[in-house]
Parts: sequence; structure tokens; C-alpha cells
Amino acid sequence: MLFRSESEQRWLAAVAFEYEVDPADFKELLRRVDTIPLSLAAAQAAIETAWGTSRFVREGNALFGERTYDPSVPGMKVPNRTTFRVRSFPTLYDSVVQYANNLNTHAAYERFRSVRAAHRGKATAPDVGALAATLDLYSEKGTWYTDTLVSIIGFNRFHELDAIRVGVTL
Repeated sequence: MLFRSESEQRWLAAVAFEYEVDPADFKELLRRVDTIPLSLAAAQAAIETAWGTSRFVREGNALFGERTYDPSVPGMKVPNRTTFRVRSFPTLYDSVVQYANNLNTHAAYERFRSVRAAHRGKATAPDVGALAATLDLYSEKGTWYTDTLVSIIGFNRFHELDAIRVGVTL
């Protein structure tokens, strides 16, 4: 077994639970616990927050416009909408964590994970345009949304963000 100590096994079980995968299914776990290109996340945040000006981000730290239909989940009312609210978060970080979890677990983004895994299997960086094209279910606007993501990434040279590596130096 790859994880020998009891603490390593507990850690793996916790990660698998968070990503809704059987801890013994390493292949699926690796498909879900993978990176999201910064260029894509930045473009989505730009659209979803109207470039940081929306009240949802200013008052609720909602970078990605995630909806909630659950009254027990913190959220903000949307004008002229009664069926859902936009999720709110204590911090911007919490919004980013939920966004990553959403893309890595929700059934609507299975194509996203498959395209990303196919690139990973070829040992190539994910094609951001191909990944963006899989997010047509993220918005009611469908292909307008995905085309706009690609346009924002290209026009603003967001692809340069994908070279940034964040980590701990030992």
C-alpha cells in the first residue's frame, strides 16, 4: 500500500471523502484532485463578478457566482429570482476552495475532468480553450459563456498566469 502509516491513511480517506471518491480508487481520485488553470479561474471570476464590481463579491466574497437552493447554506438574494441565491463565503479563499471542489466533484463538470485528465495522461499542460469549452453548463448563457472565457483569456493574456507556481520551498 502506498500510504503506510495510520495518519497517512486517515489523510487519504479525508481527501477521498471531500472529493466524493472511494479511497481505493486512486485513478479517479487523481482525476479530481488536479489543478485548475489560473487563467481559467481568473476569467471565470472576471465574468462572475463583473470584474470585481458586483455586490456578490463585495458583500459576500462570491468570486464564482455559485448558486445555492439550500436555505441552510449562506447566500445572497438575486433580484427577480426566487428559486436560488448566490452563495456567500466568509473569505475569498473559501470561495476559491468551493469553486475548485465544485469543478472537481459536480457531475456537470465531468467533461472538464475528462479533458484535463486526457492532457495529464499525455504529460501536457491542459489546453485552456478545450477546458473552457466544457463549462457550458456553468452558466445559463451556454456557449456565449465559454466563448467569452476564451476571449477574456486571450485578450488579457491570462494564459501567462498558468506559468505561476505556488508552493512551499524547503
